[in-house]
Amino acid sequence: MRASRAEREQAIEVLKAAFVQERLTKDEFDVRAGEALTARTCAELATLTADIPVGSAAARPPRKPARTKVGQHRERTGKQTAVGRRQVR
Repeated sequence: MRASRAEREQAIEVLKAAFVQERLTKDEFDVRAGEALTARTCAELATLTADIPVGSAAARPPRKPARTKVGQHRERTGKQTAVGRRQVR
């Protein structure tokens, strides 16, 4: 079956996760991502991620929270983050 753009992008996301987890070297990632972009079938995509364990590719390492100065907090406003002082009453 022919591979869709979404399927190619999904395969690249799996490869990215494996690279972040140090399961792939930079060179391996580059080669496989290039092959994923030119893959015509789902079978070709499957061979690129066949040696990556299923559960580990989706699990990303936990992110460290952003550091703020003492007395400040971060407010989430849409896509932007505003840093301001807390008001104590």
